[in-house]
Amino acid sequence: MDDSFIRDYIEELLKNIRTQVLIKLIKPYTRVEIAFIAKELNITSGEVENLLIALILDNKVNGLIDQVHQRLELVAEYTSILPFHISGRTPLTHSSFLCPLSFQGI
Repeated sequence: MDDSFIRDYIEELLKNIRTQVLIKLIKPYTRVEIAFIAKELNITSGEVENLLIALILDNKVNGLIDQVHQRLELVAEYTSILPFHISGRTPLTHSSFLCPLSFQGI
């Protein structure tokens, strides 16, 4: 690129745009192949991993990268079955109050 002003900012702009598109792309899924994301964003799988790592570390994506199977595993966010704190005002959302159901022995 000949314009030095644009050249200085284009990488950061592309990263921001790709990050926004990536978040919208993965939103409806619980498991997404990194190759699929790379194809949709028209970048390499390595670049996708770097974007995902930054998003996970910044707490913008709640998930884990499975490098063996090359996919993103999104972690479901549970909500409490108890609607309010004892005071009746504050909703319970803290993870220490949550317990996944177990169906052992059924």
